[in-house]
Amino acid sequence: MMTGKLNIFKKLYHKLRLIHQQEFGFADLGLELASHLLNFTKLQRALRRKTFPIAKVACGPVFLEDEKYKHFLLKHSFVLRRSSGQKTLVFPAHLSANCFYYAASFKDEIIGGVGLCCRDQKLGMKFWLISGLVVLRSFQGRGIGEKLVQAVCSQLPVGDNLVYLSVDPDNFRAQNLYKKLGFRQDADWSEIILQNENQASPPCGQIFLFKKYIIPAG
Repeated sequence: MMTGKLNIFKKLYHKLRLIHQQEFGFADLGLELASHLLNFTKLQRALRRKTFPIAKVACGPVFLEDEKYKHFLLKHSFVLRRSSGQKTLVFPAHLSANCFYYAASFKDEIIGGVGLCCRDQKLGMKFWLISGLVVLRSFQGRGIGEKLVQAVCSQLPVGDNLVYLSVDPDNFRAQNLYKKLGFRQDADWSEIILQNENQASPPCGQIFLFKKYIIPAG
């Protein structure tokens, strides 16, 4: 798989180099090459997402005691925080009793997971933390993270609910995912969350994103 991608990039590089030499008389592509390669990567990602059978990915509730899910967590639940360079457990809230967990499965294999935990209740609403959205690297960019978040948030109770999460400021891919789902930064809500957690600032230099869900009765 990797060898095939490298061959594609090599062919693209030599083609662009030839075009550049014909146009400008020299073959140094520099930033122009980087731009073309970036656009090529975006095109690949878009084609991958378009052709992937997302409808065949099943998202359903799961318990931490489930052996298959436990194995998935032990193998994939650590991520490298970009801002700190430290490995952090991405399911920090799993000890809370008031949590929902959803797993995404494809061909009977777990390929992703997410947790949603109730952290507090004040100002007439419940505060929920999205904890540890994980999608296997080979399945990223195909809409699975979006599907997981929508599925777990479908379990919110009747009433006013504020769902929030923290994300690295330079993780634009994750930010774009959450903003597509309606999550936004809010200074007032951030201050309330920090007061509840007895923190002066978000952990590891991250930023908070919020979305309010109003679930009607019946």
